[in-house]
Parts: sequence; C-alpha cells; structure tokens
Amino acid sequence: MPCTVGGLNGLRPDEIVGDYSGWASGYRAGVTLEGDVIGCDLTYGERLFRQIRLRMEDNAWLVVDSAAELSSLEFYRDPRTGRVCMASGGVPYAMTVTEA
Repeated sequence: MPCTVGGLNGLRPDEIVGDYSGWASGYRAGVTLEGDVIGCDLTYGERLFRQIRLRMEDNAWLVVDSAAELSSLEFYRDPRTGRVCMASGGVPYAMTVTEA
C-alpha cells in the first residue's frame, strides 16, 4: 500500500535539486531528480550512510510503495533566510549556497 512520507511544501521540483550541508558539522546530502523519482544520498565525512529513493506525485508529495521503505523527507523554504532546506528523519539540512 503506498504511503505518503513527505512533501515539497510549495517548492517546485527543480528547486530542491542540489547539495545540502547538515546543521551538524560533517553531514552532507545530495538530492537528485530523475523523472518522478527523488534520490537523496546522506553522507558523514566521506561515508555514505543512507540512500533514500522516493516517488513524487502531483509535483508535491513524496511516496513509497510500502511501509517497509518508510523514510521521511521534507523540503521547505526557510522563512528567515529564504534558503531551500530539507529534513530527513527530523534532522535539518540547508542547500549549499554557490558563489556566482
């Protein structure tokens, strides 16, 4: 049975793609979008510790096909800074700012 496990909270799918820095030193995330599949690779230092793959529905909701795949992932815009952020299992990350 499909389960909704997160959402884009008003962001466009292309806005969430990129590199993120964790709010704890050493934690990083990379978010990709291929078709309707969002990938999120979480690392600490150089070590990959979690890979999340979720299906996007209606360009807004993140869904898994069974409860065995549950992984919460929320994207949102920080109202104070305007930066795109995400939370994986409640742990916050902010999109890395690239210099122009």
